[in-house]
Amino acid sequence: MQFKLPVVSNQTYAHKTLILDGTRFENCRFIECLITYSGGPAEASACEFSPNTAWRFEGPAAITMQVLQQCGWRFLYGNGEKAEPLPHP
Repeated sequence: MQFKLPVVSNQTYAHKTLILDGTRFENCRFIECLITYSGGPAEASACEFSPNTAWRFEGPAAITMQVLQQCGWRFLYGNGEKAEPLPHP
């Protein structure tokens, strides 16, 4: 049995805080948003993310990012500068 995600299509989000987990985004625009991802099922198809969109990784996704960084992966953001971690609210 395959899990089917709810679909959000053709939306523009500006200056919003969104959770990526549990949704399939299609043809959406994210302008200066804060997007949180925790490692659950999610999809983004043909979406546009502005350079000032920030990402917060939590739970299993945060652990995955830490492991990749320990393995030497570098993550660049926007104009190529390293991203600063976001403070937790």
